[in-house]
Formats: sequence, structure tokens, C-alpha cells
Amino acid sequence: MLPYLDIIYIFISIVCYSAYIILIKGVSRKNILVSLFWIHTVTYVGFFCIYLFRKFILEHDLFAVEELIHEFTFINAPLYLLMGLSFLGSFLIFNILIINYPISRVLPFAKISMFFILIGYAILGDPFTWKSMLAASIVAVGALLAALDEMPWPNPIKPFLDVPKKLWIGILCESLLLTLNALITFFLTQKTTIDETIMESLKHVFPFSFHNPFYFNLGARFFIMITFFFYIYVIKEYREHFFKVLSEQGNYIFLLGILYLASAYAYQDAYLLTKDKDVLAALSKLSIPLVIFLSSYTLNEKIDAPQIIGSALIVAGGVISFLF
Repeated sequence: MLPYLDIIYIFISIVCYSAYIILIKGVSRKNILVSLFWIHTVTYVGFFCIYLFRKFILEHDLFAVEELIHEFTFINAPLYLLMGLSFLGSFLIFNILIINYPISRVLPFAKISMFFILIGYAILGDPFTWKSMLAASIVAVGALLAALDEMPWPNPIKPFLDVPKKLWIGILCESLLLTLNALITFFLTQKTTIDETIMESLKHVFPFSFHNPFYFNLGARFFIMITFFFYIYVIKEYREHFFKVLSEQGNYIFLLGILYLASAYAYQDAYLLTKDKDVLAALSKLSIPLVIFLSSYTLNEKIDAPQIIGSALIVAGGVISFLF
């Protein structure tokens, strides 16, 4: 296996995700939820086709569809459904925020979920290290700085007080939902003593099982797609634009779906290969400076000193997590 292959995968994921975040600004705000459903449909179909290629072509498995339904979709269904609902909630909040605030502010603030995620990982049995906490602290400070309009001096409190309360509330809610998604992913893909103990107790209520990241994605993304569909179906305004979106922006949505698929697939390979999930979490935040840089050129969003210094700290945190 190539050295640092997991690092190569995470950087591919970062580039694709950053391009996706920038390009999604081009989707009509009126049809954003319908568009997100089709984007995630493309993502799921992509994982589904890869699965069939592996099973039918490479492994000659004639029971692949039955296995997909039972082993990788039905099993873990309650947690997949919970993940789908939280994923929908986080997307609703994120898209409301980027409509009302510059994306170069919203995205950095959203990364404060990293602290909650690391605490959750530790509770579920992931080994705690001071290196990961140091890297997380540097990344978090950098993310907060990058989201401000001005540097926090000589009054370090004032810039944070100037942040709209609605933005703080939205970011906190989105962070909690992102944390829930990350913990479900960890719980169903990583075998720790605590995870196995919880899993054994849950099996008396409903069948649960550990999966590698690829098979986990198959089940989770199916429920994400279904959750989006039912939400759209319930609301008449969205239901009326269900197919109209494809005729208006079909090629654009397909491109976004491919970018999201590439990002998710590369990230799951990095997640599978790396032993240090804290390193992966820190490196993934490098999407923040990349999005800030791209948004200044493509969306004409202003870059000030807080964004420059904050981006530098985020990069420093990623380097610390990787090298030390």
C-alpha cells in the first residue's frame, strides 16, 4: 500500500468538498431542498453502482441485492434513520445561514463541532491524546477568527458580541446535529470495548452491526435520501418543483452530486485506512481556508485579517496533528 495514502484521500475529499460548497451557491435558493435531494440521490446511486460492480463483477456474488437490503440497509435502520433526520436538520440550518450570511463566515463557525466530536469519540472509547486536543484547540481558534469581521483586539469580546444571535443559535444547533452524525458513524464503524458493550445491549431491541465505512455509507445515505424525499413530499411548494428542478438545472445538480460522491468516497477510504481519527478530523478542517480563498475569487466575498490569520491557524493545527 502506498505510504500516506490516507492523507492523499483526505486531500482529495477536501478539494471536492470545497468545490461543492462553492458551487452549491449557484443553485436556486427557492429550490435548494429539492436540489439537495437529487444531489444525494446521485451520491447514493454512485455508491450503489460501486457496490454492484464489486459484488457482481469482481466477487461474482449472485446474492448481492439481497445482502444489500438485509445486511447493509435493514440492519442499523433506527440509527440510520436518526442520522438521516439529523443530516436533514443540519442541511436546513446550514442553507438558511448561507442565504443570510457570507459563506466565509458560516463555514468556519460550523467547525466548532470538532470539540464536541472529539469529546464524543473519547466517551465511545477512542484513545484521548493531548496532541489531538492541542490540534483541535488551534483549529477551533483559527475557525473562530476566520468567522469574524474584525480582529479581537484591543477588545477581545466585542467581535464575538457583534455576531448576530441568530447566527450563534444556528451554528450551535448545526454543530450538535453534525456531532450526532459523527458519533453514529464512529459507533457503527469502530469496534471499541464501549461500542461493543452498547451494541450488545441494543441487539435485544433491534439488530445492529458494525460495518466498514463503505457499507455504512450505503445504508446511511439511503436513509438520508429517503428522509429528504418525505420532507419534500409533505411540503406542497417543494413537491411542485420536484421534477422541474431537473429540467432547469439537471446537469449542474449532476455535477454537484459527483463532487459530493467523490468527497464522501475519498473520505470513507481515508477513514478506513487511518488509525488516528483525530488527525483525520483536524486535516478535514483544511476545507475552511480553501473555501475562504475560493469564495474571494468566485463569490467576491471580502477577505480581511481575521480570515488570513484564522486560516493560518487552521493549517497549523492540521500540520501539528499530522507531524507530531
